Amino acid sequence: MRNPSASALLCGRCPTNPPFLSFAVKPTTTTSYRRLASSLTSERSHDASSTAVLNPKLNPIATSRPAPLELPERQPDQSKVSHLFAQAKTYINFYKGGLRAVFANRRHIQDVIASKKKTVPGFREPSVFSPGLVPEGFSRADWVLLWRVRHDILRVPLFGVVLLICGEFTPLIVIFVDGVVPYTC
Repeated sequence: MRNPSASALLCGRCPTNPPFLSFAVKPTTTTSYRRLASSLTSERSHDASSTAVLNPKLNPIATSRPAPLELPERQPDQSKVSHLFAQAKTYINFYKGGLRAVFANRRHIQDVIASKKKTVPGFREPSVFSPGLVPEGFSRADWVLLWRVRHDILRVPLFGVVLLICGEFTPLIVIFVDGVVPYTC
């Protein structure tokens, strides 16, 4: 069906209600803006039996995202120093796991590129100099993982130095210089 012209709408020759008058006829509660993700979480049902299934063609592997950080709770009989030491150990293990994930992701994307070379005819390796050119046979998950790995590998040396020098004070330092932190951390 063809949309009526603006002059037909203004002259009243359109048999249906024009779209700009629909707001006056029926009240609406939605806006034309996108809702924030935090506001959408309250609208979803939190059913314990439902599990989210991520599409492997759309979303990269789970190691490309940070692992959940579960800090230990302070026990009533625990001293402040021992609690802070336990938190520091948790942060160190979190960052070490993130660095291990960077290299695991690197190996994974190298395997993906090697398999695409063998299976996709005319496959060209992705180039840093042409980031908008997605290679033939690459899925969104492969492309996102490739750029996350490139982002992370560039930040590993400096982040490793910060982690070695600052140790358990790394969380306090990376608050101010978050550009040195890989995505997995």
